[in-house]
Amino acid sequence: MIDRSPNFLLIGAARCASTSLALVLDRHPEISVSSPKEPHFLAMEGLGRGISGEGIGSFAPENLLTRAQWLACFGDGEKPCLVDASASTMSYPDRAVANIREHCAVGVKLIVMLRNPVERAFSTYQYCLSKGWDAGEFGEFLDKEPQRMADNWQHLWLPRYVSRYEERLQPFIDAFGRENIHVVITEEFAEDPQSVLDDLFAFMGLERMVVEKVERHNPSGVPRSALIRSLQTGIRSQPFLLRALKALIPATLRNRIKQGSVEKAEMPAHLRERLTGEFRDTREWVERLIGRSLPSWG
Repeated sequence: MIDRSPNFLLIGAARCASTSLALVLDRHPEISVSSPKEPHFLAMEGLGRGISGEGIGSFAPENLLTRAQWLACFGDGEKPCLVDASASTMSYPDRAVANIREHCAVGVKLIVMLRNPVERAFSTYQYCLSKGWDAGEFGEFLDKEPQRMADNWQHLWLPRYVSRYEERLQPFIDAFGRENIHVVITEEFAEDPQSVLDDLFAFMGLERMVVEKVERHNPSGVPRSALIRSLQTGIRSQPFLLRALKALIPATLRNRIKQGSVEKAEMPAHLRERLTGEFRDTREWVERLIGRSLPSWG
């Protein structure tokens, strides 16, 4: 195995369709995306305080990767573009910036996906529900964030924290330069994936690849029934069973099953209005960053 570190990082943000983008990138003949997609090494390496709360899974101390295990996620490393696609990276800039400098290739470039911060916050709430976790009502989910931050819960439980892109992304801009960071807007990727990908491949110095279809992955939503929620909770409480099901059921089929088992909920109007006001500065910051307005975030 060639000891090669990634030279591209898809750093997040979480719940912005980075899985869909990573799977498209992995189709390109000159790109190898980490397997698993999210090793979480850059966010977690050297973390002094353990992550807590529901759904710690990959963040549990016994599941954290060593550097050698992380490098093994890129296979033989022979393709020119190696991509770590951990959406957790952007959520922990204090650790991640230092780890990127220490462990990644010289001249590493970063890709970030940003979604309407209001919708992203609601999506992470629905994702927690879809996992069978006890997220309560959306207002309760928002109100409990300060205590969960104090208790060091993992980033999926921190709706405002992750959606404040100006705070999460600025440390990476300061460390690696704006010219080395490519921004993808989630809504634009959904509307016209080919144009977005053309710009991205140009940033990566690669030949254009025609993409006929982009599938949605990791859908969020409310479980369609109490039985589904109970089954999800039971399966996730049995790591051996969960691994066996993943080995037996192809990823595309698992994704279709997930999409069929949840349904979208409506965000309460008063909470949408509240978050729209809270994230006004975030939207304006992103518009200045990319040099254009974002009517889809209105």
